[in-house]
Amino acid sequence: MSENTDTHEDLSGLKNKITELLGTIKSEKARADKAEREREEAAESAATANSTEIEKMQKRAEKAERELEAANKLASDHAQALRNTRADHSIAKAIAEANVDAKHVRAATALLKLDMSFDDEGNALIEGKSVQDYAKAYFAKDGLTYVRAADNGGGTASGNTSTKPPAKLTARPTTSAEWDILDGMDKTERNAFADSIGAPDLKV
Repeated sequence: MSENTDTHEDLSGLKNKITELLGTIKSEKARADKAEREREEAAESAATANSTEIEKMQKRAEKAERELEAANKLASDHAQALRNTRADHSIAKAIAEANVDAKHVRAATALLKLDMSFDDEGNALIEGKSVQDYAKAYFAKDGLTYVRAADNGGGTASGNTSTKPPAKLTARPTTSAEWDILDGMDKTERNAFADSIGAPDLKV
């Protein structure tokens, strides 16, 4: 299996995990809302009940309170898992776009996570920038040693080793020139190209 296929499968798995966590969070929120309603109803009923009924209502309220706390904790845990999974997806996508060599993927991933933080909406940031923006700049300069070496085809018969960027991409970019061509495409053209080569992670 090729490295590109492995990367595509990793990204697809992360996307599926995000979808699963979103569904779980929605269910836990509904559960928490139900528990909150039951707690409020128990408190309202206790205001007009006799002593026996008050005792029953208190037990109901206590139970509803416990269920609410449990539901809120589960929702919080799943929200954190979703945030982390989205961050993993962002890193995996950035590494794929930077054409990081397979033997350096683990180290590059750990490096990007080292200085990662999150904004109030749960978006991953590195030094105040999005993961994609930071990674693009980093792997173009300081992290260039992690990037897979470009295959220039060995030069020409006259000894001139310079190459010109291809006029049109036919496969996933592997050189900086090809990535420049991809980045120069408008959204519609880029997304159509990504679909044509089965690379949804290249879409914008």
